[in-house]
Amino acid sequence: HTIELIKITEGEERIVFTGAEIFGTTPALLPSVPKEGLKIEFLGDSITAGYGNLAPATEKLFYTFQQDSTRAYAYICASLLGADAHYECISGKGVYFNCNGVKDYEIPTFFTHASRETREPWDFTAWTPDVVVINAGTNDYCGKVEDKTFTEAAVDFLKLVRSKYPKALIIWAYGMMQTCAYNAIEEAVNTFADDNARFVKIRSMYEYQDEIGGNGHPNEKCHRRVG
Repeated sequence: HTIELIKITEGEERIVFTGAEIFGTTPALLPSVPKEGLKIEFLGDSITAGYGNLAPATEKLFYTFQQDSTRAYAYICASLLGADAHYECISGKGVYFNCNGVKDYEIPTFFTHASRETREPWDFTAWTPDVVVINAGTNDYCGKVEDKTFTEAAVDFLKLVRSKYPKALIIWAYGMMQTCAYNAIEEAVNTFADDNARFVKIRSMYEYQDEIGGNGHPNEKCHRRVG
């Protein structure tokens, strides 16, 4: 038997697994079998985390019971492809600075950490993705970043990801909530000039009548379309 534990809300709301009791004639925990096939790493913010994806468009606050990361585009995408996936995403975070215009633990920083709490370095040899999907920029523009500043930060982030994963396909996917960073991201990917990097423009939830969830975030229907 394989037992899988999935926490469907973000890491700020912690749970702690303290152990399991195994029954049987010869009870034992056997070594886990690594998943074969495609590996995808998703990097992002509240969108990737599924913030407010179960809430109605009228909801202006955030509640954990209205968030389910397994019904967000990243998890849906990985499931459809039968891929093993890692998800690193924190609401409100950006590439250059965060949604409030303050620099504090941005996505390129926590990308390199194994733990949000201890901030110990992640061992990039422990798990190597075939594809890295970046969905970022929304919070930078909420914080009023300038195009040139964002493009430079995005190029640096792409270089960082490439330095850790020399062979991975890098996809920067953006547009679910807003589209104002289209040009800056496209310029960053072009400046990065890597044959194995792509920019995927996503159609905004505002182009549809029924894809807006809680606090101006995509709902589950939007996530299914994008996934």
